[in-house]
Amino acid sequence: MKKSLLTIFSFAIGGVILAQTPEDGLRYSWQTATGTARVQSLGGASGALGGEISTMFSNPANIGFYKTGDLVVSGGLNFNKTTSTYFGSSAPAQKSNTGFFGTSGIVLGKERYGNGSVKSTAFALGINRVADFNGTVRFNGRNTMSSMSEKFLDEVKGIDPNTVAAGNGYQFGPALALNTYWIDYDKNTKQYLSNAAKIAAKGGVDQDELLNTSGGITEFAIAGAANFNDKVFIGGTIGLPTLRYSSNRSFLEMDPDENDATNGFNYAEFKENLTTTGAGINAKLGIVVKPTDMLRLGFTVHTPTFYTLKDNYWAYVKTDRENYAPSPSLDKVLYMASDDKAFPGAGVFDYNMRTPYKLMGSLALMFGDVTNVASQRGFLTADVEYVNHKATRFSTGNGNSSDNNYFRDLNSTIQDYYKGAVNARVGVELKFNTLMVRGGGAYYGSPYANDNLKSNIYQATGGIGYRNRGVFVDLGYVQSFGTQVYFPYHLNKGSYAADIKNNSSRLVLTLGFKI
Repeated sequence: MKKSLLTIFSFAIGGVILAQTPEDGLRYSWQTATGTARVQSLGGASGALGGEISTMFSNPANIGFYKTGDLVVSGGLNFNKTTSTYFGSSAPAQKSNTGFFGTSGIVLGKERYGNGSVKSTAFALGINRVADFNGTVRFNGRNTMSSMSEKFLDEVKGIDPNTVAAGNGYQFGPALALNTYWIDYDKNTKQYLSNAAKIAAKGGVDQDELLNTSGGITEFAIAGAANFNDKVFIGGTIGLPTLRYSSNRSFLEMDPDENDATNGFNYAEFKENLTTTGAGINAKLGIVVKPTDMLRLGFTVHTPTFYTLKDNYWAYVKTDRENYAPSPSLDKVLYMASDDKAFPGAGVFDYNMRTPYKLMGSLALMFGDVTNVASQRGFLTADVEYVNHKATRFSTGNGNSSDNNYFRDLNSTIQDYYKGAVNARVGVELKFNTLMVRGGGAYYGSPYANDNLKSNIYQATGGIGYRNRGVFVDLGYVQSFGTQVYFPYHLNKGSYAADIKNNSSRLVLTLGFKI
């Protein structure tokens, strides 16, 4: 169990419900390498690989190695498994399996003759599944530190209860809690209170959450590159990603003593649904240098992706306050604010997001006689990548000062919450005439500034390939191991997370033709 050292501010400001959090930025930027089956079996290391369609999404300078062309189609299956620990309690493993359409496209290379320094040029169109959000997380345990009701207490401190109860910017959280008596307002002391919080302080409350997520990021890209004297290769890519993320969350908080009907709280159930959709644009610029035929060195800059996004949000609360409520008829209250006709469109919000930039250095060491296809024996390749996660930014273009203030605070929190991370990938290919055997691995560093929040990803990869008479078939396998932290809610006094372990695998198949 890890405690955040950061103060998390309220997410309901100025009459508009804003649900963006620091975790949203991380979700759309903390991504492992993708590509064809060949590249994924190499640990994703492709920055100095040479002619391979996947490089238009990593280092497009490699497209400049093409002097003919490729037509490529990829697809595969993801097998996800997560386990969790929450306040010392372990939940059963959650599994989910999904298919995907992988890196596919066409590359057209043209050799140029004459005395000029440009020996060849190439153009590529491709599509790639950049991120996959499909998964299930389940955790439960006795929280001896807090109740979720305290999140709402933090948000309404100093706010008139009539304003909160009527919605007016609080309809998706505090209004739900106040109208169902998960939290209450004492008119004598003029203070908000929560019986659930009192129970949590005395011995804890039992909490259980189920989170189902789906969607992903698919990027269409256009790339071009040029080959200068077969020594220097320069290329660029324009990427046009489309994003869809959907989450369904059910959170239950219960009094551990089922026989005690005098403490004014039995349970509270919070449900929410979020769907985020949008599109963006980015650029990738790269160079590969060949000091010798056996050595290739690459460097790449990935600009941030500039997204325009839309959130559709729905929330629901049900509570059982035993005999605490003012009227017995209100012992159990259902309140659905997101569909409330009093707030049409309140659950829809448009905004902008800028992901972090990336810097990548790469090398490849070739085996055998590179100038003779029959004598080539394979290669060793590696990437080292820096991703500045703290550079994520949210903004709004509507000019609303309250929204601007909210995003300024959110961006400030991201600055404190995250850090730059170093990722490393390595792969090796051994060639046996028409058959290739590949292996590799990858490490993705923790994006959290707090060193207590351990969140790393490790990958072991392998695969085989066949190339003959202009046809190639590749099969790749990726096994991922990782840890991350998940906060069910944030509190001003400090937040506690569930520790999530991921053990997932991926099978990728690529079919290609020389053209």
